[in-house]
Amino acid sequence: MSKRDVLDNCPRCGQENTEKHNFCPNCGSRLTAPPRTERRIKRESAQRKRWEWAILAAVVAVTVIVYNVIRTAQASTEPVKPASQQSTSATQVLSGNRSFTQIVADGNKFMDQQMYSQAITQYEKALSIDSLHPDVLVDLGACYHYLGEDKEAELQSLRALQQDPNHDVAHYNMGVIKFTQGDFVAAKKWWIQFLQIVGDDDPRAASVREQLQKM
Repeated sequence: MSKRDVLDNCPRCGQENTEKHNFCPNCGSRLTAPPRTERRIKRESAQRKRWEWAILAAVVAVTVIVYNVIRTAQASTEPVKPASQQSTSATQVLSGNRSFTQIVADGNKFMDQQMYSQAITQYEKALSIDSLHPDVLVDLGACYHYLGEDKEAELQSLRALQQDPNHDVAHYNMGVIKFTQGDFVAAKKWWIQFLQIVGDDDPRAASVREQLQKM
């Protein structure tokens, strides 16, 4: 294309357009690109926004899956103490014949199955036994977010950050919540803090940087 937006070759007959004609002298075909209408520009803009939201949703889904896989692997390797050696700490208190760890595991299963209301019930039950667990608070907040209750999701994420100010997933989720609410300034702040915590080698960093560049 030239500076005047004229085609260099005829799309029909291939004749070279050295004189920069608007119509091909050989076959009469138009040699100028049709102007983009305002309606077309708006349609393309809407399509770009849909793609950006789709990419963001995919990033969130991958993050949740990876986080849950790591968490489940850690729980499965936790040593089980004999009954005679069990401690009386809060995490060992039984609730309906289930320990704190078992209740959280049930919550994780419900969350993996996208049964968020049931997962919330389990996480809140676990936190009633021991509230000092930022990972559980983060998962609880994520469930509320998936149900569209972003005020409660934000509250739980902030509770997690009070216990662990450098909790990377809590920072990431806060960015997602703010982005969903349309507060892009706050979303950028949370995601920049997330990148500072995880570093450039984290596999999630590239996707977050790409999203920040589009904002």
